[in-house]
Amino acid sequence: MMVRELAVMSYIALCGVALSGAPQDEVTLLRWAGPPGSRPGTFKEWIAVHPYTNFSVKTGKMVIGDGRSGIVAIITEESITSSLTNELNQLILDLQQEGYTVMSYEVSGGPPDSLRSFLYDLYNSDNIEGALFIGNLPIAWFQVANDFNEYGYAEWPVDLFYMDLDGEWSDDFRHVGDGLVPGQDSIFDGHSGNLSPEIYIGRLVPTGIGYDTLLIKNYLTKDDAYRRNNIELQHRAMVYVDDDWEYWAPSWSSNVSLLYDDVLCVSDPNTTRASDYRVRLDTVRAWVSVFAHSWPGGHQFYYNDHNSVDYYWSSEYTSQDPPANFYNHFACSFARYTENGYGGGRTIFNQNYGVGAIGSTKTGSMLEFYFFYLPLSQEKTIGEAFREWFAHITQWGVSFDELCWHYGMTLLGDPFLKPSGHDLSSCVCTLSVADGCGPPLSEDNPINIELDNPMGITGVQFLLKFDGSLLTVDSIATTSRSSFMNLGYSICPDSVRISMQSTVRDSILPGEGPIVEVLFDVDDGAVFGDSTQLHLEDCVLSGAFVQFTFCVSENGLFYFIDVPPIPSPITPDSGSFISDNTPLFDWCDATCATKYWLQIEDDIGFPSPLIDDSTLTSSVYIPTSPLADSLYYWRVCAGNRFGWSDWSSPFNLTIDTRPPVIESTTVWCDTSYMGPFEIYTDVGDVNGVDSVYLCYRTDIGPEWTYLQMTPIETIHYFAEIPEQASHNTLVSYYIRACDIAIAPNVSTDPPNAPDSCYTFTAGLVGVEDAEDEKPSKFFAGQNYPNPFFKKTTISFGLPIDSRVYMAIYDILGKRVATLVDEQLKAGYHEIKWNGIGNSGRRLPAGIYFYHMRAGKFESTRKMFIVR
Repeated sequence: MMVRELAVMSYIALCGVALSGAPQDEVTLLRWAGPPGSRPGTFKEWIAVHPYTNFSVKTGKMVIGDGRSGIVAIITEESITSSLTNELNQLILDLQQEGYTVMSYEVSGGPPDSLRSFLYDLYNSDNIEGALFIGNLPIAWFQVANDFNEYGYAEWPVDLFYMDLDGEWSDDFRHVGDGLVPGQDSIFDGHSGNLSPEIYIGRLVPTGIGYDTLLIKNYLTKDDAYRRNNIELQHRAMVYVDDDWEYWAPSWSSNVSLLYDDVLCVSDPNTTRASDYRVRLDTVRAWVSVFAHSWPGGHQFYYNDHNSVDYYWSSEYTSQDPPANFYNHFACSFARYTENGYGGGRTIFNQNYGVGAIGSTKTGSMLEFYFFYLPLSQEKTIGEAFREWFAHITQWGVSFDELCWHYGMTLLGDPFLKPSGHDLSSCVCTLSVADGCGPPLSEDNPINIELDNPMGITGVQFLLKFDGSLLTVDSIATTSRSSFMNLGYSICPDSVRISMQSTVRDSILPGEGPIVEVLFDVDDGAVFGDSTQLHLEDCVLSGAFVQFTFCVSENGLFYFIDVPPIPSPITPDSGSFISDNTPLFDWCDATCATKYWLQIEDDIGFPSPLIDDSTLTSSVYIPTSPLADSLYYWRVCAGNRFGWSDWSSPFNLTIDTRPPVIESTTVWCDTSYMGPFEIYTDVGDVNGVDSVYLCYRTDIGPEWTYLQMTPIETIHYFAEIPEQASHNTLVSYYIRACDIAIAPNVSTDPPNAPDSCYTFTAGLVGVEDAEDEKPSKFFAGQNYPNPFFKKTTISFGLPIDSRVYMAIYDILGKRVATLVDEQLKAGYHEIKWNGIGNSGRRLPAGIYFYHMRAGKFESTRKMFIVR
C-alpha cells in the first residue's frame, strides 16, 4: 500500500489548516450535548489520578494455535490479573481452538511510549496482528488548537497511537490559554511518516461504571458464551439516525446491510427521539448503530421539528440491558473511556448481551462505513475490520478534517470476535484438583485430580511437574470414575507423567470426584513459593486430537506455605470518592487463604477500627450499616490454619453523599466601571469539590458562558467577568459548584439559579467621572468587588472642591493604609487599591473598614479581603 509521507501534522494540529477537501466536509458535525457546564475531562485531570510510574512486563501463558489464525496478545493490568485467572484461561483456550497462537502478559505502570515500544517489539519478533488491553493501561492523548476549525482547543485519548507502530508521533506544542505554543506537555500534536496501522487493539476498561474486576469477569463470561452461540442474537440490525443526518441515513444503512440482510433504518425526524429509541432497543438484534449528538453521559435526540430535545441516558444501557451484541456509536465522545460511567463502556459492561462497540473519544466518529462493514461481511474479526478501515482512512495521509473526525476512534471489547458468528464447540475437558493449595509440610497427602468432560473422552495424558526434589511420589491410584480407563504412569526426578486410555469405544467418564489420586511426601526443604504445576497435555475426543495446557493459581498450581500471601486491595481504589454509604470492598483472592480479616477506620493508624471483621470467607465485603460521610482507610490480610499474612498497604476512600455548600459570593451593584469584574466565592465541602463555575451572560449576548473558577485556597475560588464593550450593559451571573462523588448534582448561588441570579449594570451612564458633572452631595460608595483578592475600587463624590482624607483600618481600629490625603476638585472620583498596607506588604485576609473625611462629611464602610 502506498503511504504518503505527511511531515506537517504538527503544523496542522496547531493551525487547523486542511490539506484537501473530503466528503465528510458535507456531513453535519457532531457536538457535545451534555448539560450546561459539563465538559470533557482533561489530560491533566486524568494524569493527576493516574500518574506515570515505572513500566514493567511479566510474561504469562503462551499457547500455540494450529495456524488457521494469526498471533495475538492479551495484555492485562497486573494488579487485577490474579482475580481474572479463570476467565483469562478460558479466553486463551477459546482463541486457541479458533487457531490463534496467544501470548499473554501482565503490565504495570509506564508512559504510553513504553507500552507502544513493547507492542512494536512483539510485532517485529512475532508478527502479532492485534491485542486486547484489559484494565487501566497507559493512555496516549492528542490535541489540536481549534477542533474542526470551529470548536476551539480540544484534547482526547488516541488509540491509533498503539495501532500505528512505525509512524512518528510528536509532542512539539503545549496548551496555553485557548491555543498551542511551542513546547511539550506530554500530549501528542503531530503524526507523520507511515500513518497506516500495523495492528488492531480493543479495550476492556469499565471506568466509573462499577466494580472493575466483577464487570470484566462478567464480560469475559459473556465473551465465551458468545463464541459458543449461547448469547449470539438474531442476525439483524437497526440504524437509528437523528434529524441532523437524515439525508445520509439510506447510504449508511446500505453499508450495514453488507453484514446483515435484515436492517431496520429509522430516520424520520418526527419519529426519532429518546422515547422511541428506548422502546426499539428491546427488540432482539445483533447490531445497533445510533447517530445522535451525545456526550459520555447519554444521547440527545431532537423532536418537535427540531425545537425540543430528550435524552437516552448512558446508565439506561445498564438498567435496560438491551438485547444487542454490537454497537456503532456515531456519538460525540460516547466512547471516551477516561470519563466515569461513559456510555460506550456501558453497552459492553451490561449484564447479558453486549460484547463489542465502536465509538469515539472526542467530537467525531467513523465515516466511510463501507470500508468497515465490507471486511466484517467477509467473516473477519471486528479488530481486523477496524484496522482495515483505519488503513483506508490513512492510506494517502489525512487532512485536518479527517483528523478531527477520526483520530478519536476506538474499539471497546474483544477485538477477536466476529459479528458474523463463531463455530466453537463446548470445552473438551477441564482438569482441576481437589486441594488447590497442596498439603502442609512433611505430611503424606494425596492430590486428587479431576477430569470433567461434557463429551466422550477416549484418552488423556497429563503431567504433574514439581520443583526439583520437592515431592517424593509414593503411589498413584485410580478411582471408580476411571474404571473405563487403563492407567499408566512414569516417575521422573521432577515430574510424573500419567496416561489413561479408554477400554471401551466413545467412553464417557461417569460420576463425580477425582479420577486419579497421587500420594506424595513433601520435602523438608520446601519453602514459600515452591510449587507444583499440573498440565493437561493430550486429550483424544472420539478420534479428534486436542492439545492444550492448563495451569492456574489455585486449580493446578500448588503452593507450599505456612501462611497465605498478602492480598491486594482492588476496589474502592485508593483516593476514590464514592457517593454510596455501603460501598463494596473487593480484594484479590490470596492463594491458600481460607479466611480474611478486614479493617476500616478513619485513622490511618487503625487504633480503633470502625469495622474489624476476621471471619470473612470471601474476598468481597459490603458494610451492613451505612458509613458516614468521611475519609476512611481500609486494609485486609489473609489467613489459614497456619496463621495470618501481614496487612496490605492501606487504601483510602472518601464517602461523600452531600453536594458542596456555597457560603458567600461577591455581589456587584450598578457601576460606571466597565470591567473586568472580579468574582470571589467560598465553597465549603468537607470531602472535596470537583469544580466551581462562574456562569454569566449579558443582555447583549444572552447565552450563558461558563468559566471554571481558579482555587485560591481550600474554600476560596476566583474568576473574572470580562470587560464590557458597551455602556449600560445588564450583566447576570451565578455560581455553580459540582461535587466529586455525585456530579452532575450541583449547588448554585443563588440557590434556584439560573431562574434567579445576581444582576448589575456595567458602564452606567450618568455615574462615570466627568469634569462637567458634579454630585449634588458628598458620598462614599461601597467598594467593588467585595470581598476581593487582588484589587478593589472605591468610588466617592464631591459636590465642591475639598480636602479629602481616606484610610483603611483593621478590626482593632489600627490604621493600616492611607489611600487619599490631598485637595481634590468637585466631581466623581475612584480609588483603586491593591490590598497593600503602609508597610509595603499585602494585608492578611480578614475584615477591614475604610473611612473617608471631606470637610464636615464622614463615612465608614466595611470591606473583606480573601487570600
